[in-house]
Amino acid sequence: MVKMKDNYQKLIGKFAKDKEVHEEDKKSFFDKVLDAIGLEQAKILFHIATHPKCAKNVFSAVDIAIIIGAVAYVIMPLDAIPDPLPPGLIDDIVVITGVLHRYGNLLQQYKRQCM
Repeated sequence: MVKMKDNYQKLIGKFAKDKEVHEEDKKSFFDKVLDAIGLEQAKILFHIATHPKCAKNVFSAVDIAIIIGAVAYVIMPLDAIPDPLPPGLIDDIVVITGVLHRYGNLLQQYKRQCM
């Protein structure tokens, strides 16, 4: 359990202030959720996770943490249902669609203000 927590903290640390986001993280995120939610929504979520300073203009700190956590969950290879299994992307899709449902209107506001 501690190792998993450390992995999440390391991954989320990639999106923290003044940290570099690696191209493989971006590719992994878009590959997994693109078909499920569409390109525009995926771009907005990834932008929020990689630009938390701008996100503070639209979202609370808790909301930003939830969105970053959802993006990190999709990117991380450790999932509730491993991705290589046939239903493996279901948990990723559930996490992302939950975030989209919760923040739908604010995502468009963020897009107008920050992208």
